[in-house]
Order: sequence, then C-alpha cells, then structure tokens
Amino acid sequence: MQPEARLTRSIRLALESEFGGIWIKIHGHPSQRALVDLIGCVEGQFYALEVKREGPATEKQLAQLAQFAKAGAIVGTVHSKSEAIQLVATGELK
Repeated sequence: MQPEARLTRSIRLALESEFGGIWIKIHGHPSQRALVDLIGCVEGQFYALEVKREGPATEKQLAQLAQFAKAGAIVGTVHSKSEAIQLVATGELK
C-alpha cells in the first residue's frame, strides 16, 4: 500500500471511530472524472476531503472541492488524522 493510501485509510478509520457515519475512499481511475480522496456523511452533513501527505491540493482537486462546497459539503485538504478530525468537528481547518 502506498504511503498516501495508508494515510487515507488511517484517516477514514479515525473518522469512523470518532464520528460514526459513513466514510468512503474514492479509488481514482483514468476513465472517471477527477474526484476527492474521501467522502463522508455524518448526521446529514456531507464531507469531501482531499488527502495529501504534504503540499497543497492541485488546481483540479481544488476545483472539485469547490463544486462539493457549492453543493453544501464541508470540504478541505487534510494532511493528518488530527486535521481531518478538526475539520469534521468544527467545519473548518485552522
């Protein structure tokens, strides 16, 4: 398993443990449109997370996050379990 895939899995498991709901890793494929790494829903609130080991999201990823945000999701680029938990708990990253 690649390092970013391991990080995404650990974030998904942490969010499931902390908040419940449903969390799904999106496996990209060349024939599908660009998507984020992790989507979830907790108590009716939808989340879209781009997971990065380091650095910012790409322009394409940011555009996808913006579409999710426009549709009402809480979105963000996260680099750790603690950032992901903060985003879901507060609706923002500090």
